[in-house]
Amino acid sequence: MIDNRIAIVTGVTRLKGIGKAICIELAKKGIDVFFYILATL
Repeated sequence: MIDNRIAIVTGVTRLKGIGKAICIELAKKGIDVFFYILATL
């Protein structure tokens, strides 16, 4: 059985947005988090 937990979060576009909050909470629970940021210039 594999014990690793990995989450992929898309739509992390703002420093104070829901995507960031989700990433932080998952990381606090010991889950490896991969997130994608699309910044516009």
